[in-house]
Amino acid sequence: MTNPLPLPTEEEQARRRSRYGRHLRAHPVRQTQVPSAFADLPDFRRLAEEREHLIQAEARIRNEAEARRRRMDAANAERAEAVRAAMLDPSKPVPPPVDEEPWPWPAYPQHVFDDLHSLLEATELGMLEEQHDALAAHLEAEAEPIRRKVDKLREQLADEEARLIPYERAGEDLALLRTNAARRGGATTTGGGRTVNASPVRARGLERYTAEYEALRAQTPRRRSRR
Repeated sequence: MTNPLPLPTEEEQARRRSRYGRHLRAHPVRQTQVPSAFADLPDFRRLAEEREHLIQAEARIRNEAEARRRRMDAANAERAEAVRAAMLDPSKPVPPPVDEEPWPWPAYPQHVFDDLHSLLEATELGMLEEQHDALAAHLEAEAEPIRRKVDKLREQLADEEARLIPYERAGEDLALLRTNAARRGGATTTGGGRTVNASPVRARGLERYTAEYEALRAQTPRRRSRR
């Protein structure tokens, strides 16, 4: 009979139960729950090795129990045959009852391994939760200065758009003047109710104003639509 494989100490089990006990399950699944992105981290790799040790120890003890049962069955069958022979031949001795072969492990080792697997899986879930919280805090810290920069750029864009409003109105006025060029010297009322002098001097001034507007608009970044 070989020695048991290394398993968590009682102190380590108590620490895990205290820290991650909220994740304990009644029926362990006996397989990893760690995503591949975290599987190579040292702590999760150690838990994977520990699970492999548990599975090997569980299989070994199960094999030992099966071998013991076969030996006991063979011994009992041999005694039963000897008892039948003694019944037919009084000269033959009646064999004594078969002594139960000693079993060094707990009476219900399956429960022991269920508890160990459950605690291991609870530890994995708790550590994944801690990894998630740490990663979320890290991303939030990185996002905060970017968020402030975006807010500042939005304010600048709003200011630039506000500067364009007079030029947009001038463009509307110039469009009306061009449409009503045949009525030079008269006056035209815009769609917004503003009265525009349609003189050539006024038209040339508006053309310069509109040229400035187009130049400013070319330098002003377009507002992107939000999804």
